[in-house]
Amino acid sequence: MHNLNVPKDEWSDGGKKYWQQPADVLAWTVKLAKGKKKVLDVGPGNFVFPLATHTCGWEHGLQPVKSNKIVDFTTQRLPYEDNEFDFVYCRHTLEDLTYPFLLLHELARVGKAGYIETPSIMAELCREVDASSPPYRGFHHHVWFTWIEDNVINFCHKFPLVEYIKFQEDYMRGVLKKHPHLWFNYYTWDGDKEKAPGFKHHVHDREFCLVLYHPTLLKYGDFLAEKCRKSTDFNDKFYKTHIAKNT
Repeated sequence: MHNLNVPKDEWSDGGKKYWQQPADVLAWTVKLAKGKKKVLDVGPGNFVFPLATHTCGWEHGLQPVKSNKIVDFTTQRLPYEDNEFDFVYCRHTLEDLTYPFLLLHELARVGKAGYIETPSIMAELCREVDASSPPYRGFHHHVWFTWIEDNVINFCHKFPLVEYIKFQEDYMRGVLKKHPHLWFNYYTWDGDKEKAPGFKHHVHDREFCLVLYHPTLLKYGDFLAEKCRKSTDFNDKFYKTHIAKNT
């Protein structure tokens, strides 16, 4: 299934994939956290946020910082006090979890302000984005489609049915090759200004249908295509007005 003749981070027809956080986005997030005394990175993986004083969730190999604590995000609360951290950073973690909503509540509880980043719908819909350009859509270990709408993080299950739905394949591929910032969703909150982070869970047979015909609901593919269009516009505008202008 995987094309082992293709470098992991390149497309089968050439060009680099943008899995890592672009340098200008990282610089912008560092600015958001600059001057904060206690900074928590939740689910850091191999990359630790440069200003992190604490990490939570990493359990493989050497610990990134001595303060690291191991937590099952789907079933356990974060082992910290309310508002303990001045800034919380959580990048590409929520989409991996079978139940991400507990962690969202916990991020709001322990963090006075923060930044959340997830893969865009377009990146999750496009084929070959995963390592070695496999033919399936998005990343093999992700459970959710996510996007930002109405100032909350939206979640929709990534059902296997998506592999059999037609989308604008060449268009999505072209956009992702050209625009690194459209691989991601960007979400920030500040406890002094607004209540966050909020979320919405989109449920089948209530907001879209998985069967071929339904008298009132959009089909799953049409629902995703619509949210992809809207979220791509939102991400592009957010990047240009918040990030590109401030880095």
